[in-house]
Amino acid sequence: MDPSSPEDSPPPAAVLSRVSNIEASFKRARQLRKKYDALRRKAEPRVEPDEERPQTDPETKLELANLGIDLASQEKEVIRTGQKLAVHRMHMGDLAHSRAMAYIRRQDRCYFSAGGDLWRHKKEKAHYDYYGTAELPASSSSGDFGNRPGRAAPPYFNLPPCSHDLMESYLRLYTRSDGLERPRRQPLAFREDAMDYYNGSGGDGRAWCHASGAWYLDKDIKAAHIVPFFADMDCIPAMLFGCRAESVGRSGNALLLAGQIKRWFDSYCIVVVPADAAETPVRRWRTDVLCPAIKALQHGRRNSATDDLDGKELAFLGDRRPVPRFLYFRFVVALVRTKRLGRLGWQEVWARYHRHNPFPSPEKYRRKGVLLAIASHFDSSDAYLVDSWIHEHGFETSLQQNDGEAMEVARRVHIAVEYTASRAKKGEDEDDEDDEVDEVDEVDEVDEVDEGEYSGEDSDEDSDEDSDEDSDEDDEDDDYDGDYFLQ
Repeated sequence: MDPSSPEDSPPPAAVLSRVSNIEASFKRARQLRKKYDALRRKAEPRVEPDEERPQTDPETKLELANLGIDLASQEKEVIRTGQKLAVHRMHMGDLAHSRAMAYIRRQDRCYFSAGGDLWRHKKEKAHYDYYGTAELPASSSSGDFGNRPGRAAPPYFNLPPCSHDLMESYLRLYTRSDGLERPRRQPLAFREDAMDYYNGSGGDGRAWCHASGAWYLDKDIKAAHIVPFFADMDCIPAMLFGCRAESVGRSGNALLLAGQIKRWFDSYCIVVVPADAAETPVRRWRTDVLCPAIKALQHGRRNSATDDLDGKELAFLGDRRPVPRFLYFRFVVALVRTKRLGRLGWQEVWARYHRHNPFPSPEKYRRKGVLLAIASHFDSSDAYLVDSWIHEHGFETSLQQNDGEAMEVARRVHIAVEYTASRAKKGEDEDDEDDEVDEVDEVDEVDEVDEGEYSGEDSDEDSDEDSDEDSDEDDEDDDYDGDYFLQ
């Protein structure tokens, strides 16, 4: 539909199909929710504070876990279908960009929450699948796992020989909460260490920017995390890169960037890729701009055009370089995010890198299973192209992850990605002292480049309308509003 079409023009068949899919999925989810709530009241009856909780019925608990898996999966489908419809209507001109992004931001939080429920129910199912419907032993830690013939031990009690660090990371994935707790602060010395590592301080109140290749006032240069700072810093990195990988807490995971460039980097509007794909090891790196909406903007005290950054080689003052596998992680995540949010020109970006993979082969940058899970976390259709990118770039270890574990790692990665992007939108640095907001709340403010704002269009009116609507709908955020765009 052309943006200038009259309001009473019939919607395209594709839109009607999406609306129909949402209605059917939403109805199915509501039915599952009613069944789940009824069964939960039976399996976990409410008791008074001075009453003893009744004996758990393993058979009912297993049924509840299976129903919970179906419910969470259906909720994720409803949420993601609604987001796709919002992006479609935005590109057709039927929906203001700011309204579409506000909807996607709200539903991102619901999507991550549903993913957390899915992981919790899968853990419960694995537990009761192992014990069956017989009465549970008095202690599940009594060490009698080998005394149950015919039953496979839960995955976290059946670990193959592997490094201690990797095994500990694997166990934490099961025993920790779902990655939504308030993130710990980054090390206070992260910027200082990065300055020393890259010789980035001029010693006269100036500091170096790798992307622009220029000196700035020291206060204007930030140390940007390439791999975002995770709430599960002692768990997720090893599952992404292996236990022998360089630490994401050290300076090889940093780039020195001027304030505005860092915000675009944190928003995944720009990526850093090898300047020469045939060079091994990689010594020369360049910036690629993924978001055309920022190319006309200026950055820095010299009012340099952002378009000048596209294809510009990074300037390093010494021999130290960032870790290639971390920049590869950033590259793949940025491409997945660009497509998911329907950014202008994402098709051309994907086609460019499909024709020419900028990273040399056969470096083993990341665990292949986790990488595919990150690519398919929102859309399984993304996996085919990412699989072609990582054909010779992924590795696996003796500790194999099942699909559920890989998807849970991917979910926590995406939460960290959106948290970092939200800070970029607010103009905050990761080490700000006044950060007192929970990560799960920050995700509700997910950053997205407002292409209307960047193209000079007036988006204040839409923003004001959104703020009024948000105030009425905040209480309903925990329940996906799948019929939001059905009106």
